[in-house]
Amino acid sequence: MTAESLITILIPAYNNTETLIHALDSIAKQTIASNISVIVSDDCSPKQIDPLLALQYEDTFHGIRFFRQKVNLGVVSNKTWLFNQVATKYFSFMEHDDWHLKNDMYSTAISYLEENIDVGCFFGNTFVEPWWMSTKYNHLCEIIPTPLDSHYMYNLNKLYSGDVKRTIIDGVDWTNKLTNSYSNESSPFNTSWSALVINTGHMRALGGFGAAYRISKSEAYSLNIYWQEEHFCCLYLLASRFKFQLEMEPSIVRGYQPTAYSKSLSHPARKMDQDGAFYAFYKLAWILSKQYHNEEVGYIIRELYRRCHLIGLTHETEATNNFLEVYLPSVKEHREMAVYMLERSRKI
Repeated sequence: MTAESLITILIPAYNNTETLIHALDSIAKQTIASNISVIVSDDCSPKQIDPLLALQYEDTFHGIRFFRQKVNLGVVSNKTWLFNQVATKYFSFMEHDDWHLKNDMYSTAISYLEENIDVGCFFGNTFVEPWWMSTKYNHLCEIIPTPLDSHYMYNLNKLYSGDVKRTIIDGVDWTNKLTNSYSNESSPFNTSWSALVINTGHMRALGGFGAAYRISKSEAYSLNIYWQEEHFCCLYLLASRFKFQLEMEPSIVRGYQPTAYSKSLSHPARKMDQDGAFYAFYKLAWILSKQYHNEEVGYIIRELYRRCHLIGLTHETEATNNFLEVYLPSVKEHREMAVYMLERSRKI
């Protein structure tokens, strides 16, 4: 066991022990496994995960800790709890139905982040497990085509010429690509949480993961929306201050195993109208407008409102107007953007 832990891998676990062990096996194969700290949080699973199965990796990693929550926190709240335990310079979430294609992902990501202090996030690429692999055969997708079928990749490499593994883009460019991807499915610019490596200090400087920028529980209930989603809002915050390092060839396989209650449409929280992203981006634009005043942040705010428009305000409650008024920016330029977006969104 080495003296230094370089990165903490956070695993929000729920129910599926088989995929958790598969994910841990995957992390154990990383070239810097002995410098990795792992924290697993079982979110009060009905089918309790055996901690001994997770702790068997204690000698493989720098350290591994297992927690079982006494009550169900929810998908994002469990991640927030995990983030608050981090004591290393870098962190990453590992969805426990995902696994690694490359054994040097973390070492590569840390190298890039160490060399470029103005980069806040390594935005890794993902190979998406074909849905028929998980549904037809009902087991872990072990057979990965070689070469990888680009149809199942988030093709970050299509957006640029040259070696994307060495491409650093600023937050404005990253935001623009993500918004354009939302309106053009032929050019997907997305990834899995498992493919992200983030500078812990940068995230804390912006309030921390899942902090005040999120829709609150009371807001969610009054708006009748599901609130345990993050929508990459923390990355928009990072984009307002830092650059992103893109990866061309996928390092992560994004699985589709039913490991979290949020994926079950029968869960009571999922019976709410799914307008959560609209409100989340609207509130985040207000936060950025309140905190920062420069051209780059102004552009990101404009992109957030553009995403709101693309989503559309399709379900409103009695609390909607109050929410929209509370989070209407005081900065004239941003306020005008918000009003214009709302007029167009309500026509959808």
